[in-house]
Amino acid sequence: SPNRNSIFPEPHFHLPLYGLIPRPLRLRLIPFTRGKRSEAGTNPLSLRGLRNTLEKAHPAREWDVFVAPRGLVSTARDTPLRRIIAGAFRSPLGWMANWLVNRALLAIAPCHIAMAKSDHRKTNCL
Repeated sequence: SPNRNSIFPEPHFHLPLYGLIPRPLRLRLIPFTRGKRSEAGTNPLSLRGLRNTLEKAHPAREWDVFVAPRGLVSTARDTPLRRIIAGAFRSPLGWMANWLVNRALLAIAPCHIAMAKSDHRKTNCL
């Protein structure tokens, strides 16, 4: 989910602080950045908004929201930042990199990944 409160440029419109720009002004800027006149198809959510949406959609599930999984080795989009994050996770201070990326900077990261936590209870099949 693209983050509404990211300090990084929004991936569709390339506007930094996209979610913090008042909507009337965003609608005037969009034609210059993307050549479109609408925000259709995009719905950046804040971290709280994402968690609320997940809770409403699946109230019985427990969700983990992060920027990058701790076991990250490679990514589909090979960018310098993603390579740095993957390398930091593999370093001796990987726990600190994980805390920084997935907790301290989570609210302002460019996007969020949500995963339902696994229910490790065993079920008996007949």
